[in-house]
Amino acid sequence: MASSDHYDEEEEPGKIVPRFGEYSPYEMRLFRRRLNDLKRAYKEFSAAKRKDTTKAWPFYMNQSSLITVVFLYLNDLKEFKTFHDPKKGINNLKRAAYLSRWISNIRPIEYDGDYKLKNPELTMLNEDYAIYVFFLFLGVGQPAIKSKVVAAISEELKYIFKFRDPQREMLVALARATDIALKSAA
Repeated sequence: MASSDHYDEEEEPGKIVPRFGEYSPYEMRLFRRRLNDLKRAYKEFSAAKRKDTTKAWPFYMNQSSLITVVFLYLNDLKEFKTFHDPKKGINNLKRAAYLSRWISNIRPIEYDGDYKLKNPELTMLNEDYAIYVFFLFLGVGQPAIKSKVVAAISEELKYIFKFRDPQREMLVALARATDIALKSAA
């Protein structure tokens, strides 16, 4: 039995119950994959946001915070596996919702304290990155990014990520509605 499996004879004989905070070898591979996905997404995101490449970019991804994001995402998946059929796996809607939620809550993008913000839009980098990850994991391509549907949902998400505590179920429903709207508009 893997170290992350928990056998509780009293609950249900022979049933393995995952514990929160413990991870199997599969989950650790998934952890590394998602961490690399988010690092790659940040690299693309920051390159697109960075207007003037001649000046130093005062923002950076706090690696500890990003690791926390991925572990909290994995804990969300443990809950999913406990109550749903794990053989089906998780879909892109939940990936987009769960990851963007934790990015907006943990706020892994930080900036050098000596840097004077002249552009107030830069104070929204974590929200923008969460929105970027949301659409990235939904598989929204370049043509759809410029659509009115994506623009409207991005504005709503920006407000939610900045001023509210986004709930997983609400974000999954929004991801599903976005997916349906984009498919019907195509």
